[in-house]
Amino acid sequence: MKKFLRISGFVLAALATLVALGYAIENWRGARAWSAEQARIRTSGEPLVWPDLVPPPPPPERNVAAVPLFEGLFAYEPVRDVRGPNRRLWKGGPVLTRLSQTFLLPNPPESAPPKEASPNPALDLASTLAQLQNGTNYPSITPSGKPAQDILRLLESRKDAFDQLRLAAARPECRFGIRYDDNFEALLPHLAVLKGAAQLLRIRSAALLATGDRAAAADDVLLILRLGDVAGSDPILISMLVRIAIHSIAASAVWEGWQQDLWKPEDYQRFQAAVVAFNPRDALVDALRSERLFSTGLIDLLKDEPARYIAAFGNGEEASVPVALRVAPGGWLRFNQAALSRCLDGLAQQARATPATGALSSIPDPSVMKDLGPMPYTFMARMLVPAVSRAFAKADRSRANIHLVTTVCALERFRADHGGKLPESLAALAPEYLASVPIDPMSGTGLVYQPAADGSFRLYSVGTNARDDGGAGASKGNTEPLDWAWPPRTASGDSHRF
Repeated sequence: MKKFLRISGFVLAALATLVALGYAIENWRGARAWSAEQARIRTSGEPLVWPDLVPPPPPPERNVAAVPLFEGLFAYEPVRDVRGPNRRLWKGGPVLTRLSQTFLLPNPPESAPPKEASPNPALDLASTLAQLQNGTNYPSITPSGKPAQDILRLLESRKDAFDQLRLAAARPECRFGIRYDDNFEALLPHLAVLKGAAQLLRIRSAALLATGDRAAAADDVLLILRLGDVAGSDPILISMLVRIAIHSIAASAVWEGWQQDLWKPEDYQRFQAAVVAFNPRDALVDALRSERLFSTGLIDLLKDEPARYIAAFGNGEEASVPVALRVAPGGWLRFNQAALSRCLDGLAQQARATPATGALSSIPDPSVMKDLGPMPYTFMARMLVPAVSRAFAKADRSRANIHLVTTVCALERFRADHGGKLPESLAALAPEYLASVPIDPMSGTGLVYQPAADGSFRLYSVGTNARDDGGAGASKGNTEPLDWAWPPRTASGDSHRF
């Protein structure tokens, strides 16, 4: 019996030694892989920590975010946390509530009939008026029977906020008080506010057009575009996506005046200059850089404070750490850090190298490639990178929309200078009306342009499938149009939206 116990003890000790040695080797290998990846990033000149990517805030007098309208939105108060490092408590809730009540659209009335999808992005002023009147944060008015005038009366209660936005937009720089070091807990309360303000400005622009105040309507379109720039001032993926959404709102506002033939050549020229200030490809590159910093920092948190990580991605309550995470070697997380960094940096480099004639969505997802590495060293890259890659298609759609808007603006300026006639081809627009002929990123050739004898035209990108479907919109039962077209002035059976 004693001999058996001695042998059993020796075997158990040997096994424990082998396990400990295995853990030590894996931890060493993982740390070495992550250290090598950090050295590679540093040598390539790419950002390794947040100060490398996000510059210091500009002086208040130059900073859009420093106007009184946003004061206190990013206020934090230091608090002691007995369970871990000291943290900061966000105190900007009341400011966000005030801004939300000012800018966010109320829900439509419950009595409103279900609204069918319109083939054009035209704004229904009557239903929009009913929607605004359904909000308790708007004044009560007696309807005049003229929806545009009534909308302007309601939005007069937002005049001070709009005026502050206009003054802020004149400032050349923007940096909100985002706490990047908070990683996934970093708050971005300004994004919904800016999108809500853009939607209200689009409504006001349409109402101003209906009442004959074209110049003020054009100013509102330009302010929408500037709010898109402000939303995308921080190199974060969600900020880029909100900027794309706001640019779509602006495109609809431009279309609104175009389809009524109300804009003047000087309006189109201003719209062109403002629209081309946004380069979705460059924004995507910076967003991928930030995703790399967020993701690799997230693994640091998962390694150092797993309970906080689990609670944050659960229901916010304390949660037990899974056994697999407790027993897995820490080196495996370091391997995942390196794999995530390689994938996201690789995507950023390929996006940066993609020419204006190439589709970003054609870049292969590195997380599904065979040479990425075996599990469990790459499970987080395989889980997170595909979700990030979906932003490439949105960037392509935004690039196409920018080309559509700028081309239409150039066409209308050409028409005004040539007695109402359109050019036979888009080549006639360069270099006087366009710096160069826009290239469809989905086909690598020019946008499809078809002028008609009656003065109308068709203009479109071939869309996701890179096939010319004759400018067709979404087929029945689908939401994604076959081609990305500038919507026609008259309704059609196809659905064309920005």
